[in-house]
Amino acid sequence: MYCVILHPVASWPPPVSPFKVTEGGVASLSCQYSVKRFGLSRVCWGRSCGTFWCSDILVQTDENGIISKVTDRYKLTGDVLDGQMDLSILNVRRTDSGPYCCRVNIDGIFNDKKHPAPPSPPAPPPPLQPPPAPPPAPPPATAA
Repeated sequence: MYCVILHPVASWPPPVSPFKVTEGGVASLSCQYSVKRFGLSRVCWGRSCGTFWCSDILVQTDENGIISKVTDRYKLTGDVLDGQMDLSILNVRRTDSGPYCCRVNIDGIFNDKKHPAPPSPPAPPPPLQPPPAPPPAPPPATAA
């Protein structure tokens, strides 16, 4: 069994610390923005924030709330039309370890909501188990 370290790097309220998820489990990362204040915006979840948009995009929405994703393992579980952009990662793998970024496209130059952070270290492999001890030798035969 492995644990995977996930590091969400952008969410509102402020970012949370890295956390561990058991391999094969479900990870939930939170991200929200005010639709009342900013209107329905393009949003992406990726492995990093990138310069103008997420890098290594996992899930994204357009300005109409239409969702596209790279695989069914990634799901937006919040109310997209209300600005709740929570990401669920199903069947977590060791390769899921590392940083994540939620980025909300806000009109204007350099107004996007994002928060870059350094990647977290990969989860360590489990300790090696020593081989089982051989069964004890039978007692020596006695002469009758």
